[in-house]
Amino acid sequence: TLLVRGTVRDPSDAKKTKFLLDLEGADRLELVALDLMKSSVDEFKAATAECTYVLHTASPFPLDPPKTEEELVGPAVRGTTTILEACACSPKVKRVVITSSCAAIAFGHTESTPSRKYDETTWSQVENMGLEQAYNKSKTIAEKAAWDFVSRESPAFSLTVVNPAGVFGPSVSPNPGASLEIVKRIMTRELPMLPDIGLGLVDVRDVSLTHVLAMRSPEAAGKRIVNCADELTFPEVGEVLTKEFGPMGYEPVTAKLPFAIIWLGALFSVQMALFKSMWGKPFNVDGSNVTKILGIQYRGVNDAIIDAAHTLIEHGVIEKKPGYRPKKNEAS
Repeated sequence: TLLVRGTVRDPSDAKKTKFLLDLEGADRLELVALDLMKSSVDEFKAATAECTYVLHTASPFPLDPPKTEEELVGPAVRGTTTILEACACSPKVKRVVITSSCAAIAFGHTESTPSRKYDETTWSQVENMGLEQAYNKSKTIAEKAAWDFVSRESPAFSLTVVNPAGVFGPSVSPNPGASLEIVKRIMTRELPMLPDIGLGLVDVRDVSLTHVLAMRSPEAAGKRIVNCADELTFPEVGEVLTKEFGPMGYEPVTAKLPFAIIWLGALFSVQMALFKSMWGKPFNVDGSNVTKILGIQYRGVNDAIIDAAHTLIEHGVIEKKPGYRPKKNEAS
């Protein structure tokens, strides 16, 4: 049985913390007040002093592009290095697991071909990224900073990095993140048309299990571990949602956004420029090592998409229509 210490900006903010305290086993959860951008290394040292394993999962991921790269790069790098410096001063810490992203693996490659596969040996090429790929750049630079720290400082702990694709599936939080925001916008038709670009997907339950097993696995020490179960295009995500929720009265978007509109829009919109940079490039990320290293068998991505939408409806983020039918509870 593990005791868990989590960090939040304000433990008294019920909107952000109540769902955690309502979880089964929450009597083993302690929440402490820390802010990645404001708290000092000494404050993080105090929080990690009695910890055996440290999981660093926080990094800004806005669905809409930032005004400057520094909005994302600064917090990502500072948060990562602050955690590592604190853990290096905490003799009890045996393993640090950092949540990076496929964003640090599969982007900025000018030599991409439909047959090329990306995996843990691949790094995104930040020199080929503009403002439209600020998030990808932030994840790449932050992860490289983590490996550089370990190489330079030789801390007592070992490092494992988990690199998920787009994370979908059920959420215990009523405050959905960016991946579920995509599902929301498709379900509510906030997006009138969808770009026909590839999207890597993985179920949040597989990502969670990867982190937990990576904490203790000797085989995971010093490794990057990709989490990517499959690839769909955005319109294909819309089709999955339509098949499940269409009979319930929902009308998810499935229409494809013409490339001509994206090309023209890229002249004025950072979001359209991002779509243009990804157009015609398969995601092509190999996530098989998680099975080889940790023995995890991926869940189906269609279920992850469907469960994400059910979560949003049950939390009231998406309207619960009269014809809505909750999904029967299944073993998770």
